[in-house]
Amino acid sequence: MSKPSKDVGVSLDPVVRTGEGLRDALFDEIDGLRNGTRNPQHSIAVAKLSCQIINTVRIEVEYQRHLQANRTEGAPETPQTVRLGKAA
Repeated sequence: MSKPSKDVGVSLDPVVRTGEGLRDALFDEIDGLRNGTRNPQHSIAVAKLSCQIINTVRIEVEYQRHLQANRTEGAPETPQTVRLGKAA
């Protein structure tokens, strides 16, 4: 079994889980590709994961809008978090 290759300059720090953190991570990938320290396959994987994160956020925003638009009297002011998978 071969060892996975390590990209030079890959940060092991967790990405800040905000839009800004996601943008920073994506720009880091672009910079790494341009200066040759990032593997293109790794960058493709990061981009695909980013798209999934964005799509998930988009669904959550639409859900929150739907709850606000269809809010009934006595319902909580703040919409609840979307539950996915086993938590649903």
